[in-house]
Amino acid sequence: MTAAPTDVFGYAGRLTDAESAKLTALRELLERSARPHLATWWEDAHCPAHLRQEIAALHLEDDPAILGADGEPRPLYVGFRHLELARFDMSIGTLYGGQVGMFRTLVRRGGSPEQVERWDPRIRSFALTGCFALTEPDHGSDVAGGLETTATREGDTWRIHGHKRWIGNAALSEVIVVVARDTADDRVKAFLVPREAEGVTVRDVTGKIALRMVRNGDIELRDVRVPERDRLQRIDSFADLAAILADLRFVVAWNAAGLQIGAYEAALAYAMRRRQFGRPIAGFQLVQEKL
Repeated sequence: MTAAPTDVFGYAGRLTDAESAKLTALRELLERSARPHLATWWEDAHCPAHLRQEIAALHLEDDPAILGADGEPRPLYVGFRHLELARFDMSIGTLYGGQVGMFRTLVRRGGSPEQVERWDPRIRSFALTGCFALTEPDHGSDVAGGLETTATREGDTWRIHGHKRWIGNAALSEVIVVVARDTADDRVKAFLVPREAEGVTVRDVTGKIALRMVRNGDIELRDVRVPERDRLQRIDSFADLAAILADLRFVVAWNAAGLQIGAYEAALAYAMRRRQFGRPIAGFQLVQEKL
């Protein structure tokens, strides 16, 4: 699916016809529905939330034609899907990937079989939208040991209190997976918290350049009540959470490759159309060396 100069090892040739067709449909949708508005959206820090439903309508996750025996798409296809979104725009990639990657994986890996059966089909179809709230104002890379958000069990209910920040898609999500430290045993737990629950306040983080179109949230949780049935039952430590996150780390490399391809293709296209001294600047050796 990448341009010939960037797919030097021909990995796109390992995709099936059905997988290639899905990625072609994704590229065509982005070019048609987003390309004409992309610069304005970036300038205005506008989040094109409507694109999620348009992309979801392509059934990139659940079309039987791209599913394996386990009912999931192949990792190679998943990687190329992330690459394609990042190649176009990483904010739009996060708008979509935060749902089907981070949020869905947390529920599928961290939830009980009953929770997965109840929630996963709705997450996959975007009927239920969500995000992942781990980082805090004072804790990013040290959050494993520095987590300050707490959860206290009171019968069949948990009382959550704390502050999360930089949470992508927060204002667009119906539920927020909140990571908190259990005050009884000091272990890390994860809860599905409705964004509209009493005690939850979500404010947009403004003044950004990176991922400018993503609505990153600053979230305050003041004695928010969550039933035990909405706690992800298979997350009982930060090690459990880290193991789930490790399953998503391969996506980081695909995103990085997609960003590089997008930058290269944009630079090449500009060099081919920009003319100086009567010819495209791509014809000059110094420009060719940079490319």
